[in-house]
Amino acid sequence: MTAETKKAQPQTLTASAAPKRPSLLTHIEAKQAKQAQRLRLREDRRVSRAH
Repeated sequence: MTAETKKAQPQTLTASAAPKRPSLLTHIEAKQAKQAQRLRLREDRRVSRAH
C-alpha cells in the first residue's frame, strides 16, 4: 500500500498545482502560435509576390 500511495502523491500534487498556471501557459502558447502563423503567412506572401 505504501508504494501505491507514494506513486499516487505526485499525480495529486501536479493536479492541485496545475490549475494555478494553465491559464498563463495556454495564453503564452496561444500568443506564440499566433505569432508563428503570422510569420508563416508573411513569408508565404513574400514568396508569392516574388514569384
